[in-house]
Amino acid sequence: MENLTFDIKEIIYLVGLTQAVYVLVYMALRAGEVKRAAIPFFYFFILSLAFFSGVVERFAGDITVYYNFIQWALWSYGPPLSVLVVIQVAQITRLPRLINFWVLLVVPAAFFISLQAQRMSGGCDVLTQCHSFDMWLGVTGVFAGAVSLLTIWVRRDVLGQVYAGKASKDRYWLILTIIIMNILLLSFMFFSALGKVTPSQEEIIRAIIGSGLVYLVSTSIFRIYPQSLDVSEYLPSQKNKMSAQDRSVAKSIDDLMTLDKVYHDPGYSRADLARELDVSEAVISRVINRHYKKSFPQILNECRVEDAKRLLMQTDEPVNVIASEVGFNSTQTFNRVFKDMTGESPSSFRKKSA
Repeated sequence: MENLTFDIKEIIYLVGLTQAVYVLVYMALRAGEVKRAAIPFFYFFILSLAFFSGVVERFAGDITVYYNFIQWALWSYGPPLSVLVVIQVAQITRLPRLINFWVLLVVPAAFFISLQAQRMSGGCDVLTQCHSFDMWLGVTGVFAGAVSLLTIWVRRDVLGQVYAGKASKDRYWLILTIIIMNILLLSFMFFSALGKVTPSQEEIIRAIIGSGLVYLVSTSIFRIYPQSLDVSEYLPSQKNKMSAQDRSVAKSIDDLMTLDKVYHDPGYSRADLARELDVSEAVISRVINRHYKKSFPQILNECRVEDAKRLLMQTDEPVNVIASEVGFNSTQTFNRVFKDMTGESPSSFRKKSA
């Protein structure tokens, strides 16, 4: 009977698999609009398969010889899919344009180039037993990933817009995390292709980087997908007696609240909102009164409290840190507003939700 104990590499893969599956389940249950969550969902699905292949490799029997190809394909698709995730996070209100999906072709192209290079060099009849073909795959896989990431540089104007946003820090740091972790992954794959890292070492390092990527991305992505898709549940829309222009302004306000999360800025005011939308404060006041039937400070605090409730349930961060993250100037104000809106203190809410 096969020994069911796991070595260190398989344990790391198992940890990464567990995290990736958790993210998939969370998104599947919470996504309010499937098309906006489709790309990150597929991204984590491919990562799940990559981790899973590492866990079950030794149980694969006769097809083990193909695992190098399978794992190469799964890990090589990480950077191209990361590019699509980055573009969508940067322009969160819409999906990447169809032309951006060309990055998914770089992996098949890399395999074809490796195949042709191996045939031209000769010396190996069976690809599954050919070390030189593995080397070609390593080189072309790194090249394909690098070409994919260059797409982000070409679209750096989109990244600049996120950086310039008033309350887009979650999205900006998520993008940087994805880029940096992919560069690390490609670097170690490159060293492995040059023979500087043994295949066993590469697998362990790849598993560590992959697990770290899933952990870091998931801690940010929970604040963006699908939270930003259903946050409008507590922002009721009142469209009666509103002109087309007012409805357009109301939609822009909704986007700033639910997607850009401008309320995370403690000093965000009605004047800031008017300036950002290039309308007068009178228009802002009229739209808020008709659309929300609430005051502007009340809208901001409701959004902040809803974010705080999620963080209290999903993280172990101290209350004062959460208060600052969601946009309150002080912990005392946070505690008072939270209790006014929920009937209990943040600490009591966290204990009850545990």
